[in-house]
Amino acid sequence: MMEQTVLDLMRRYGQTVEVVRAGERIPARAFVQPIVTRPEGRQHMPTPLGLRREDRFLYLGEPQVELKAGTDRVVWLDREFEVLSAQVFYVGQSVSHWWAVLLPADKENV
Repeated sequence: MMEQTVLDLMRRYGQTVEVVRAGERIPARAFVQPIVTRPEGRQHMPTPLGLRREDRFLYLGEPQVELKAGTDRVVWLDREFEVLSAQVFYVGQSVSHWWAVLLPADKENV
């Protein structure tokens, strides 16, 4: 019952994304939102070569589309993201959704 509610919410309110795995693009629905820890929104980290982006995004995705950290990528709003970490969440014995932290693939572009 609960897993069906999560699926219904993703289908109705989720955003269209693509999970890129081994050159294949898998369409999916997910909630993707920036994780904002600074008031200005964008996070930058000073390095010897200048500023580097440290933006992070929260991904809550449908249970059928697995995410693997370090290998998979997510395309959302024509932007590509690396999967920094990914975790499956269960409700009882059923997969409820995938939780992940995404990092912009263009992190050097400030």
